[in-house]
Order: sequence, then C-alpha cells, then structure tokens
Amino acid sequence: MKKFLLSIGAMLLCGTPMAAYDFMEGSLAYNKLTDTTVEVTFKGDKGYRSGKDYTDAAYVIPATVTHDGVTYSVTQIGEGAFYGSSLQSVTIPEGIISIGKDAFSESGLTAVKLPSTVKEIKQGGFHMCYDMASLELNEGLETLGWDVFNNARALETVTIPGTIKTIPSNAFGYSGLKTVIVNPGVESIKQAFQNCKSLSSISLPETLMELDGTFEECTALKEIKLPASLRTIGWFTFASTGIAELSLNEGIETLDMQSLGMMNGDWNADYTLKKVTLPSSLKSIDGMALNNRRGLTHVIVRATVPPTAGTFADYVYNATLCVPAGTADAYNAAAGWKNL
Repeated sequence: MKKFLLSIGAMLLCGTPMAAYDFMEGSLAYNKLTDTTVEVTFKGDKGYRSGKDYTDAAYVIPATVTHDGVTYSVTQIGEGAFYGSSLQSVTIPEGIISIGKDAFSESGLTAVKLPSTVKEIKQGGFHMCYDMASLELNEGLETLGWDVFNNARALETVTIPGTIKTIPSNAFGYSGLKTVIVNPGVESIKQAFQNCKSLSSISLPETLMELDGTFEECTALKEIKLPASLRTIGWFTFASTGIAELSLNEGIETLDMQSLGMMNGDWNADYTLKKVTLPSSLKSIDGMALNNRRGLTHVIVRATVPPTAGTFADYVYNATLCVPAGTADAYNAAAGWKNL
C-alpha cells in the first residue's frame, strides 16, 4: 500500500509544470550560470512564449541580484527572455556581456542603448522590433548574429562600431534605415542591408575588404564611395539599387555573378546603372556580373590584359566598351569581351 501511494505521489510530482528559471527577484526571472553569475530569462514553462509574461512597459535589469543571501553578477540576457513582450523600454546595465538569441525579438522596444561591456548579440536578438527608432551600439561589441536587427522599420540611422569585424547577412534587412556610418575596423559586410529601400547614404571605412550581397534592393541608394581597401564584391551586392554610375577601386580582382547586375528591378524595369568603370587590377569577371540588359551604356575597363570573362552578350546590350589605348585587338580576341 505504501509503495502504491508513493507511486501516485511521484506521478503527481512529474505532472506538475516546472518553472524554467532558478529563482525570481522583483519582477525578473533568473538562471544561474555559475556560483557567482546569472542571466535574465523568461518566466513560466512555455519557452519563448513565456517572454510575453513580461507585461510591464519598462524594465530595469540590475547589475547584481541577491537571492538567499548570495549576490550574483548579471552577465547575460538569455535566449528568448523577452520574446514577444510588450515592453517599450529596457535599461541594460554595465556588466552584461551577451544578449541571447531572440532575447527581445518581436517586443515593443522603442530605443536600445548598449553598455560598454556587451561583446555579442546573438541571432535575432532584436528581430522584428518594429518600433525601435533609436539604437546605440557600443565600441567593444564584437559579434552580431544573423537577423539581429531585421525589420527595425522605425530605425533611420545607425553607427556600426569598428570592433565588429563582420556585419552578417540580414543584420538590418528590411529596416527603415536612411543613413549608415560604418566605423574603421569593419572588414566585411554580408547581405546586411538587403531591402533597406530608404537607405540613401552609407559611409564605408578604409578597412573594408568585402561586400557580399550588401545592398540588394536598396533602391534609394543613388551613389556610393568605395574604399581603396575593398578587394571582393560578391553576388547581388549592387543588384536593384538606384546607382547610375559606379567606379570600382583599384585592388578589386574578382567580380562574382550578378555583383553589379539587375540594377533597379526585374527584366522589364528601367535599369539605373548606365556607366561602370572596372579597375586595372581586375583579373576575372563573371559573365552575369553586369546582368543589366539594355540599361548599361558604357563599360570602361582599365586593365591592359583582358580579365578572364564569361559571355556578356546575353546580358549586356548596346553598351560601348572603352579599353586602354593599344589593347583593342586583345579585347576583340578575348573570350567574353569579343561579343560585347
């Protein structure tokens, strides 16, 4: 009989929902990371859905928290902590090192200021924060996750600190950005600003070496100054922008498929790119790099030796090819170029 009662008790215990946090203090839930550190986490036992349990408009995250006589340093905001919550304001203290995946995703935040101690924001940390109109990123921030500020529709300006070496794909995609300043130190920008249709001004540093799909569908971008440090332009980097004339810097050796192509739209659109200047350092160019159909009118090539090229004839119509004096015969004989 005792064994039977014990089994029933065990079943009831197993059927009781367990809290997803180690302790509560004030209005916030915490998980212990070590004997001396904790992270802020979501309430309840429903995973990300529990982020919605934070219903206040504003939260102040403390630098330290005391529980059962032990004082802990708060060093992280955990995965999905405030996911989908209605908070509009959060104070993040010095001492926070990491902001977890989807920590504030789909929340009502209107402004974010990071303390100097933050080193990383993981994937989707502030994804779909539609109302976020102000963002201050700290010098010392090293890593941004994919999709981190995607769909920040109210955000119009941002400065990227130079301690970030790579700005990842979709970091600011579909946002309301108009002006971007990228500080010296950044070396690579992936497809970070895809579909930022209001982006009209961007400052790029002399440390930048790679653009890879960076400005696809940035239709308001009419001009850009490329740094001399740039070496690689990847797929779709300037596809469907509003740029009419583009001069590529010396040092660039390769242009990938459609890196300059499909400017400003689909096959039937008015292509904005009319004139492109290719540097003497260029060694190879994909046949679809200038996939511009009838829009392109002038291709100026400074290389005295024709770069290895695909066949342009199917993708560039009626453009005038301008080459260095004395090299016309070489270009007329070179694969790809002879059909232009």
